[in-house]
Amino acid sequence: MIRLKTINACLIGLLVFTAAAGPLWAGLTWEKKDLSLTADPDETELLATFRFKNTGEHPVTITAVHPSCGCTTVALPKQMYASGEEGEIPVVYHYTSSSGERVNTVLVQTDEPSVPPVQLKLAVELPPLSVSIRPQLLFWTVKEKPEPKIARVTLRGERGFQLAGIEVEGEGFRAETRPPAKGAAHQHVVVVTPLQTEKPSHATLLVTFNRPNKIPKAYRVRLAVKTSAAE
Repeated sequence: MIRLKTINACLIGLLVFTAAAGPLWAGLTWEKKDLSLTADPDETELLATFRFKNTGEHPVTITAVHPSCGCTTVALPKQMYASGEEGEIPVVYHYTSSSGERVNTVLVQTDEPSVPPVQLKLAVELPPLSVSIRPQLLFWTVKEKPEPKIARVTLRGERGFQLAGIEVEGEGFRAETRPPAKGAAHQHVVVVTPLQTEKPSHATLLVTFNRPNKIPKAYRVRLAVKTSAAE
């Protein structure tokens, strides 16, 4: 009977220790591990913030973060968090001309014993861009006749965008706009002509639009004289 009581006492002690160990190593408790956001189609990056709190009784250090895509960047404000301290991980998603839903993850590793990496998930809905430019690359091959080529600029929706101007960054190309066709004020044509095609060259065409209540935004078209079309 005494031995049985001793075993029961040990089991109770073990249960008490386990219950105490839970909060002791609870570590980082996340407000949300999954975020769903809608991007601004007229910007190029979106900031998502994952918030947490160290609910354990010991400091926790974030030892590494691993984004699933090069389009996602993470800059830790700090790494060590004391017991009871709150923190956040800012995640910046960079995007260009694509649309639809994009899902990226970030694995967060800490020095918590026996705790696997935490996966944070960011789902971003990318609406169609207000400005569409096709193609986004105008190129000529070396020795090709330097004839003009065009990029078509289309405005989508009623956002109050107005074409502010065009500019070529770099040398070797000339660009000009044609007036929109009658009844097609939402469409613009940019004509680009290479000054030479004797040797490779590269430049960028900037098509800038004024936006209501926002700073002007420039959309880019790559220009190139290449040694071959497959380059």
